[in-house]
Amino acid sequence: MIMNRRNLIRSLAAAPALRTLVSPAIHAGETSSQPLIGPRERIVFFGDSITQGGAYVAHLETLLRLRFPASAIEIHNHGISSETISGTSEPDHDPRRPWAHERFARDVAEWHPTLLFSCFGMNDGNYHPFEEDRFSKYVEGVNRLIERAKGEARVQRLILCTPPPFDPYQRKNGDPKAVHYGYKYPAVNYDDTLGRYAQWLLSLREQGQTVADLHGPMNRHLAKRREQRVSFTLMPDAVHPDATGHAVMAIVLAGQIGLTGPRATISIDGNLEAARIDRGSVVDSKKLDQVLELALALPVPWRFGAGVDQESIHLESVADRFDAISIRLETPPESIFELTFQADSNAEPVVRKVSGLELSRGISVIMPENPGSASFQAGEKLAEAVMKHRQSASAQWRGRAMKLPKDAEERGPQLEELATEAAAAAELSKLAATPVPGARLKIRRLPA
Repeated sequence: MIMNRRNLIRSLAAAPALRTLVSPAIHAGETSSQPLIGPRERIVFFGDSITQGGAYVAHLETLLRLRFPASAIEIHNHGISSETISGTSEPDHDPRRPWAHERFARDVAEWHPTLLFSCFGMNDGNYHPFEEDRFSKYVEGVNRLIERAKGEARVQRLILCTPPPFDPYQRKNGDPKAVHYGYKYPAVNYDDTLGRYAQWLLSLREQGQTVADLHGPMNRHLAKRREQRVSFTLMPDAVHPDATGHAVMAIVLAGQIGLTGPRATISIDGNLEAARIDRGSVVDSKKLDQVLELALALPVPWRFGAGVDQESIHLESVADRFDAISIRLETPPESIFELTFQADSNAEPVVRKVSGLELSRGISVIMPENPGSASFQAGEKLAEAVMKHRQSASAQWRGRAMKLPKDAEERGPQLEELATEAAAAAELSKLAATPVPGARLKIRRLPA
């Protein structure tokens, strides 16, 4: 749901909302099927400087820890700055841009990932207007990646990502004497080049290849934000997403790989005798005649840490798509029920009358995003812990891998690396699995 500025400001202070959960709102390219990521994975992210920056990887990891807190998921960020998948480089780039295929064996195949994310393209057009020769080499590079991922690396699933947009709004001239297009002096319409590359990638879906589209949704996000503030950008240097840009990348990817849905579902039997919750816990319950009262500890929400523009988070409907609480009544009688939900002791209760049929379909509680609440703060703590670990682990890997010859025997994962990652994953998953108490739910069957 896209909000205008007036409704957005109102929503910031609003109490939690109740609505009938028919089906989640599907954003462009979004899937409501089973997630493409399972509870046991070794995931490698393969990309250029945007992936090396890594914040979007950490944000996705945070959500995965929340969705699968008891599962063994390894994540490895193998992004390297300046690379292309095509092997091309602009004339004034000294040294020549590195070619990602030269390290594929070392940084992908030898790690035996079950799932590979590939995010290239920003550098592949060499910051020139569209040219067929460069484009054909990009096509060759991507097709070779697909072949090597399936054959050499034996990856179970490959997800190709279209490149984020190039946004020249705030780009400063890096070379006033430039005679060639390049990173220091890019073509002002370079995003048209990336758009052509993205459209070709998306066409691979017809061949059964999984492609996640970043380019289109991020451009639409930029356009919507600029309806209120024309100077808004997600890429202050035109190329590299800022903190908000990485958050939007993660949100878009999460939607397209099937991670939308409530953070917890509360199921109540039709006689109001008992309740269970799939994530979190029922701390206490009290049954009084036709009333069931529950004290709940709920999972923390998906948060993104400091520096992320909250209007962009609202624009992407994160609370609705990823953080809602679903309430369902099993074997519903033909009755009318009154629901009272309170997110925490400081939140205003929400009261709503619903039919048993509505409750059988599910009622979605949209939680307020109160920065002072224990739930919000726990979400920020988890996000910061994941970010700190992911950046540290990725930096340590680059420090080792970049010193190795491409054919070195020790080019794959080291036992100590895997042990460190497993220990960190266990700690982060434990943090993600710790619910926050304070929510209360009362369900009362009304007289006929």
